[in-house]
Amino acid sequence: MAKGGAKGALGGPNAGMGRSVLLPLIILLSLMYIVIACLSGYLFNKDADSPGIIQRNSVVFFMVIFCLIASMLGLASVIMGYYHSATYADHSASGAAATAWIALLINLLAFGIACKTLERGNIGGGRIGSIVKTVASFQIIVTVFQLIYNILVHGLPIGNNHNRNASPAGVGTTGIGMPGAKHHTTATDVV
Repeated sequence: MAKGGAKGALGGPNAGMGRSVLLPLIILLSLMYIVIACLSGYLFNKDADSPGIIQRNSVVFFMVIFCLIASMLGLASVIMGYYHSATYADHSASGAAATAWIALLINLLAFGIACKTLERGNIGGGRIGSIVKTVASFQIIVTVFQLIYNILVHGLPIGNNHNRNASPAGVGTTGIGMPGAKHHTTATDVV
């Protein structure tokens, strides 16, 4: 079993592959989220200084807001993923998976708005227009990488690894397979 007794996400037959890919993916996602946060923050700040730069196009305004939120949640997700990759403990696996799925859902929302922004095309020209296109493009790319990251952190059942939470010998399980509770037999069960 892995260090710290992890039975969750990266345990099992695909553990070596997942662990070797996870750290470079965490670094890549971190850099991409930082770029999105900085550029979105720059656009938001420009609009706050002189209102109307991005508020003329409501889709761009919402894209900037949701990209800021998605990048912050994405950074939280990769920080939890890094902690999990360093410890591989049971307690860190659930936190890493939960933040990864929340980040993916918000990223999918920002992904849709970014696609709509690029589809409408009336972003504007000059420096602001190119930054908006860059943020939208990065958001689309980072959503795909976040999905890959979620598959690695949360894990997929591969091969015959479906009974990972089997209880040790002598310990019964409840009717839904929860370890720790013994089955109680009644007179009608013994027949």
